[in-house]
Amino acid sequence: MRTWKSKAVLLSILFLALVLVSGSRVAWALAGTTEGRAADGEVPDPGTAGPLTVTRTEYRLDNDDYQLTCRDRVTGNPRTFPVEVVGSVHAPEDLSGGPFPVVLFLHGRHATCQMGVAEYYQWPCPDGRTPIWSYQGYDYISDVLASWGYIVLSISANGINAIDNNCTDYGLDRRGELIHYHLDRWREFNTVGGDPFGTRFVGKLDFNRVGLMGHSRGGGGIASAYKQNLEREDPYGIKAMLPLAAVNFQRPRITNSTLLVILPYCDGDVSDLQAAWYYDDARYEVAGDLASKHYLLEMGGNHNYYNTIWTVARVADDWRYDTRRLVDPYCSNLRRDDGGRYTPEEVRRIGLAYIGGFFRAYVGDEGALSPIFTGQAPQPPSVGDVDIHMTYHAPDAATTRRDVDRVVSDASLTTNTLGGAVTQSGLDPFNTCIPQRVVRPHTNCGPFEANIYARQLRFAWSDATARYRSEIPDGARDLSAFAGISFRAGVNYCETRDGGNCDSRNPVGEPQDFSVILSDGRGASASARVSDYSTALYYPPSQEFYFPSPGIEGGQKIILNTVRIPLSAFDGLDLADIRAVEFAFDQRPQGALLLTDLAFFSDGISTVK
Repeated sequence: MRTWKSKAVLLSILFLALVLVSGSRVAWALAGTTEGRAADGEVPDPGTAGPLTVTRTEYRLDNDDYQLTCRDRVTGNPRTFPVEVVGSVHAPEDLSGGPFPVVLFLHGRHATCQMGVAEYYQWPCPDGRTPIWSYQGYDYISDVLASWGYIVLSISANGINAIDNNCTDYGLDRRGELIHYHLDRWREFNTVGGDPFGTRFVGKLDFNRVGLMGHSRGGGGIASAYKQNLEREDPYGIKAMLPLAAVNFQRPRITNSTLLVILPYCDGDVSDLQAAWYYDDARYEVAGDLASKHYLLEMGGNHNYYNTIWTVARVADDWRYDTRRLVDPYCSNLRRDDGGRYTPEEVRRIGLAYIGGFFRAYVGDEGALSPIFTGQAPQPPSVGDVDIHMTYHAPDAATTRRDVDRVVSDASLTTNTLGGAVTQSGLDPFNTCIPQRVVRPHTNCGPFEANIYARQLRFAWSDATARYRSEIPDGARDLSAFAGISFRAGVNYCETRDGGNCDSRNPVGEPQDFSVILSDGRGASASARVSDYSTALYYPPSQEFYFPSPGIEGGQKIILNTVRIPLSAFDGLDLADIRAVEFAFDQRPQGALLLTDLAFFSDGISTVK
């Protein structure tokens, strides 16, 4: 066991910026002031360190005698294999303020051993080969998070990585078991103590406030741990889940725990961004789900750079795993004038701010940070000049969200979720579609949809008189308690291989735009232009995801991002009697879009306990 101390770095840029957000002013506060908390009305920058001195301790338990069993993919027979019980714990040096919330990180699938530049998947490592400790790659996040009063565990899963492709579950359920084994051992340290920590952590961990982050296949592991937790007689209070560039092989529904999915646009490993399913599958799964859903699309990130151990590896840039991707004009180029890729430092600044900030907001109940994740506040200044889109699905409560149209069936072509009439003029086509995955991910909605399986409205227009109208029925017209209107949308760009479902009415490289109109019972109406409030309607950059000709592969994809427009933008209306929502396609002469999740929202955050 090794322990060292670090004063979590307080050399972040000192600033106090005022920015305009949705018609209101949001003050950014230097984290670490006012005894480490923001003053009322200020949004802390989660990319800066807190006031507490942090200790980091590595631990190894059970003398490597721990074993797990999976079912062999070929024979169906059980396979038992050794797994190390190894990890690190970052904690405040002074634990007198405990118990503290608990956050656990699980890395993904990566080589387990190395000899020179050669890497291997085997465990334990034979003589002459040294372990690759992937769990150490998130220390930069753990250190800052612990400095705000959290106990952060990062655990190793090399024994699983060495065998998981031979298992029917690809090791996901075994990862879930490993997570619970570590938590169970830490529950012992919290109650009676024990080697190697003695009594240092007795009474210092709050297992009613737990957050899980899983990277890559580790994301599938935390999803499995979530499922397993539901079946336990003594479940942990998992308040927040964060799949990072994650796989989603099993399609679990994560409900009643706040969810943030991080999607790197230039992911060269989980290149179909299948983690978007976690968000889409959970949105309407359980009525009354008070946990909000979020995903963050960062437009220049790759798969590996969130983990410092993976960044220094021989093939650290996962986008270049496959030579077919080297010609991509956007994802292959690191911050060139014609490229969009982020450096390792930029990716880690995003990870530091959003991973740490998410757990502080939704595990530690630091509500001052929630505007970053609901879209009320812009991206934190510490992340720098990067392009980020935050999508937000409010808790399912009468005071936080009123769904106008969930778009769950073809009924949305004539009737919305509230029962109001839906009409349109000048839209052709006007239908609904569900993205499909066949061999390589693609869709019948248009081109590749990044495995977003949400049903969507698909429509296009050829002149600026086209309209869409969704009426608000009696009983749902009083919107005076709501803050804004939102929907998810994306530009349905064209490519060459989609069998007739492509629409080329979007100018290449140009964003789309249209007007949102609200009308009230007095006959008054007011409009707001989408581009004044959102950049969600960008033309998807990069080269086509898949060409029918061999040898070329790109990163272009559609992700439906949230457009949020405050109701204060609609001047002169009686918000207690809104009769209809209209889209007027009057900003561009032609175009094609995909759209879903039309709703009114308040500024409420997750209230799940």
